[in-house]
Amino acid sequence: DNPNVNEVFGIRDEQSLREIAGTVRCVRYSHLLDLHGNLRTLGLRAIVRGPWRSYSKRRLERQVLISTKRDIYPADVPMAERYFEAAADLDVEPDGEPPEFFVTPQAEERAEARLVALGLGQGRALVAIAPGAAHATKCWPADGWIRLTRRLIGTGADVVILGGPEDVELGKAIVAGVRGRITGGKERSVASAAGL
Repeated sequence: DNPNVNEVFGIRDEQSLREIAGTVRCVRYSHLLDLHGNLRTLGLRAIVRGPWRSYSKRRLERQVLISTKRDIYPADVPMAERYFEAAADLDVEPDGEPPEFFVTPQAEERAEARLVALGLGQGRALVAIAPGAAHATKCWPADGWIRLTRRLIGTGADVVILGGPEDVELGKAIVAGVRGRITGGKERSVASAAGL
């Protein structure tokens, strides 16, 4: 629903590179940006010739940091802003604002109805937390989320937990460890979660 995006091609995990290439070849793009730089996209770039651009993943700097705990990164640039390296030929640059996310009016209406039904965020601050992570090494333990949530509720705020199916158990543990105005999210999409 972003007014700046004309089309999105959904790619399923089971799709072969050749199928994806066929979709990409249907349009003669003036620019092709590879924001993953992984084996799959490198294969796609080999099959679909064109004006591909990517960005430096700074693999050496990352490996040195992991191996030696020595930071040799040239600058502290957020990941999302590094993607602009791939788009350098498009004469675009970060605007300094937070990332944009466009929520449909329907998602906002569903979220509002849900919050009203739960009695959350009605005259009180509403805080959404997303405690899950794709990798266990990036996931904060449940007791840390419980302590944080208790402090948030202590300020008078209501708390909503957002996450996917893989985060349900963590969400239940947080709800069980906290007394107050809290609910575990049952959103099935990023848009419905953003509506909250």
